[in-house]
Amino acid sequence: DCSSRGACLNGTCVCDYGFGGADCGVLDEDWFCANNCTTGYGVFVNSSGSCLCSDPSSVLGGLCPWNCSGHGACSNGTCACDSGFAGVGCNLLSAAGGPGGDCLNNCTGNGACLNGTCVCDL
Repeated sequence: DCSSRGACLNGTCVCDYGFGGADCGVLDEDWFCANNCTTGYGVFVNSSGSCLCSDPSSVLGGLCPWNCSGHGACSNGTCACDSGFAGVGCNLLSAAGGPGGDCLNNCTGNGACLNGTCVCDL
């Protein structure tokens, strides 16, 4: 059932952002903190299951939100996203360069992106 954190495709779990593992049951702590800290940066505290948030600009050179999600280059606290990715932390999939805008996970393939909002397939 992919732990209610993903979709099963041909017997394999395709996990939502922030989760991994064969059954999507493993939390990506960096992603969790980036999405639960208003600054986009924090350190996961395993004992409490929460994040210790901090200001990325306080770190020498500045850090980028979500470390550019692995889909861009960080320069002085600003992400330059790779082609196909967008957002301050390169955490959004672009709608293939079309006029639809950017939608999180490109609507997970279950809809169309219209002005940055997913319109789900019926």
